Amino acid sequence: MSSNNNVSSDYLLALLREFLQDDSAMFKSEEQKEALKLILQKTSCLTVILATSSDKSFLYLLLASLSTAETTIIIVSLIALKSDLLRRAKEMKISASIYEEKKSADKLVLVSIETAVSSSFQLFLMSLHAENKLDKIIFDECHLIVTAANYRHSMYSLKKLQLITTQFIFLSATLSVSVLQEMNKMLFLSNNIVL
Repeated sequence: MSSNNNVSSDYLLALLREFLQDDSAMFKSEEQKEALKLILQKTSCLTVILATSSDKSFLYLLLASLSTAETTIIIVSLIALKSDLLRRAKEMKISASIYEEKKSADKLVLVSIETAVSSSFQLFLMSLHAENKLDKIIFDECHLIVTAANYRHSMYSLKKLQLITTQFIFLSATLSVSVLQEMNKMLFLSNNIVL
């Protein structure tokens, strides 16, 4: 979808209802609706903090279901979460894959942090970008970038991803102000909008 600064509430609600195939569906919160709006407006760097069970993954599942969607990279810190997200995407008939198992440009590509900073994955990203097939990069459970950095040193290499010009979205349910500040410092995020 092209950048549109006038994404209306009616349009967002219509997208939600079409995606869920439920004419009475509503957003779980105003923050969820605002996050979708900012993503559709192509906000370059966005951190979305939504409470546990507020269905943060709904945002990228809905976006991947759009006919105009290209590839969205989901960087997942937890192995069990990768399998669950793959299952949910398949149930919703969204083409999805786990990069470590199948290196293809599906609508959703789930990848671990350790693989995301590898040279082969960087080449995959550059190829997607060169072909205008990269929509966005999403960091799920982004608080782990900081809280797991002591024992997962690959967290410090995530800043390599910013060599690619695309939309970056950070999702968390438990991102404190101090962890957010440290994440911004680690990844050199100066234009991060927080919702």
